[in-house]
Amino acid sequence: MKTLKIMRWIIALLLVGLSVFYICLSTGKQSSVPYLATKFKSKLSLTGDYNSLITVKDTLITLQESIRFTRSALDTFVKNQYIKTDQVGIKKMKRSAEQGSDAVDSIDYYQSARDSYIGSLVNRGWINTQTTNDAYRLKRLRKIPYKMGFFSKTKIIAVPLLFTAKNMDSVIQINKDKSLVHFDSPAAVNYILSPASVISMIAGQGSVIETYPFARRQNLLDESNNEVFHFRPRDINGNFFDGHEVKSTTINLKLLNPYYNNFIGRKVVDWSVIKILSWTLTTLAALFADKLKSRFLNPLVDKIFMYFKSGKHTKAK
Repeated sequence: MKTLKIMRWIIALLLVGLSVFYICLSTGKQSSVPYLATKFKSKLSLTGDYNSLITVKDTLITLQESIRFTRSALDTFVKNQYIKTDQVGIKKMKRSAEQGSDAVDSIDYYQSARDSYIGSLVNRGWINTQTTNDAYRLKRLRKIPYKMGFFSKTKIIAVPLLFTAKNMDSVIQINKDKSLVHFDSPAAVNYILSPASVISMIAGQGSVIETYPFARRQNLLDESNNEVFHFRPRDINGNFFDGHEVKSTTINLKLLNPYYNNFIGRKVVDWSVIKILSWTLTTLAALFADKLKSRFLNPLVDKIFMYFKSGKHTKAK
């Protein structure tokens, strides 16, 4: 009997503690950071495959990227970017009337320009791997640490892909009163994703509330009970002349506080303070129903019964 009383009080204290904790969470701030819709600011384009896997953990987002483009696509880009504009690569090798087409068709020059462009990618963290005579393939691993406020309900994280500028704090600060901000990210090339590109994301079940651009959520969980999301390549960086409105080389994630991502948290995530208090009082009343009955309800019923039995409720004639 004594053990039962102790257990009941322990449960009551846990209920009160959980209620206070989730009341604090429910009054916590929602993230007011705007979604960022970015595109590359370049008139020159290079089309190729792009594969990325975004892994979302409680304090870290890991981004594994790879790009693959054909040698012919790079040669076209070389002709437009290096020879005609001479912005990157070997200097003072502009095409002239005296050179005619020899400079443009020079095998040595093309190879030098290709090497220069690949070198510029390597300097930005890309690793040259599995390059063949027909295609180039590079990969990169990036880690984005973040911290969820203890009593914050949600947090918005911006994940820049490809060549998108990493530090966008100033843009966010200027536009913090907006929900969506469009801006151009400086880049030497507008890298257009081919239809064969694959952009996926893995996150703990229920941890990602919303994404921008929209990601299709896979119905089945993986073997670790993670949710799998898929983004459409044309939503990331498709052809800007195809009339498709939603394009962003930055993926925006609205994350839920991990304390909500559990059995109890998922039940109360949308509850107000009044509803949490009502549920707590009702549960405590049920837990101590016998005590309430013996100490309050039974004496009250007895008093009412004696009152009516004595006839004191009748008016004097």
